[in-house]
Amino acid sequence: MKFHLLNKSISEILSYWTPLSEAGASSFFQSRSYVAALLKESPTPLRLLVGEVQGQTMLLALLGEKSRLGWRSLVLNESGDESLDVIYGEYNDFLLHREAPENIRAAALAYLLKQPGFDAVIARNSVASLYQAAGQLPPSIKCDAYLKQHSWIIDLEGAMQADDMAFMDHVSANRRHQMRRSLKLYGKRGAVVVEEAQEARQRQRFWRELAQLHQQTWEARGEPGAFAHEAFGHFHERLMSEAPTHISLLRVAAGDQTIGILYNYRYGDHLYQYQAGFAYEEDNRLKPGLLVHGLAARYYAAQGVRHYDLLAGDQPYKKSLGRKAAHLVSFELAKEGAKYRLRQGGKVLRDLSRPVFAKKRQT
Repeated sequence: MKFHLLNKSISEILSYWTPLSEAGASSFFQSRSYVAALLKESPTPLRLLVGEVQGQTMLLALLGEKSRLGWRSLVLNESGDESLDVIYGEYNDFLLHREAPENIRAAALAYLLKQPGFDAVIARNSVASLYQAAGQLPPSIKCDAYLKQHSWIIDLEGAMQADDMAFMDHVSANRRHQMRRSLKLYGKRGAVVVEEAQEARQRQRFWRELAQLHQQTWEARGEPGAFAHEAFGHFHERLMSEAPTHISLLRVAAGDQTIGILYNYRYGDHLYQYQAGFAYEEDNRLKPGLLVHGLAARYYAAQGVRHYDLLAGDQPYKKSLGRKAAHLVSFELAKEGAKYRLRQGGKVLRDLSRPVFAKKRQT
């Protein structure tokens, strides 16, 4: 195996990425559309890692850089700039050829740790196979798993045949009752309608309303909200513009009143529920989030979606609606030595030098 860490233009990187992703991207986060938007929005150029076996490309990854308090890290498939990395990619992994050898992940991590001038490699929200590869490295390489989460998925087999929430037979009876009661209460205001944005102007209108609802909710909780970061909006607006077939904005309304709006990635028969905005009210009998997700799941099932992915997090609604799916780990690999021991010796210094990547996505 041979590895190369290259400085290439965006078009050159995509010429490497496109054929391998079309043959074997395991998630939307590895797709050409997502990677192209990341490359174009990154404030600093990203480097391309290429892994070859007998002259054939078997592995690709993007590498950003992060430096804080003299501690320099390579960041896997992210820019390393915290203003952009609030987009919070998931299912992080190397992009692999179907016939890539099993030990190529560990070999690639070892190669990255040998890069001069860098102290660590950071991989956020990584799939289990990548984290396991980190465990295959020599004892002199220290692995700090600083955040472990699960993603949650609603399986949609049979959902399109159901005329209410009965297809969610895995959900507790209480949750199903709450959804049905919400549907009845909202129905008194007008017909409850599920509408997907079909063209650019409608997508922009839904997106702006989603942002408003999202910010109202998070600011009321004393948090900035995802849309407080300008780069967050720019990235997703580029995705909507350049990859509209992979973006789905869904609005659920009672009459002319919005109940909630979802912003989703669609990739084959897999839907990633990425961002949301809900119109919460004082009446706690109304469950806008539960109802919108339930109606959305039924809608997408009729569109051929088989997996409604709520992504990572410990929010109660994810646990109550979905089944536990992938185990995602954020970890840092570092070379043992005097600099590492000095950093580990002081918790304050260690926490300050780590990027703000341990934070969870605000949905």
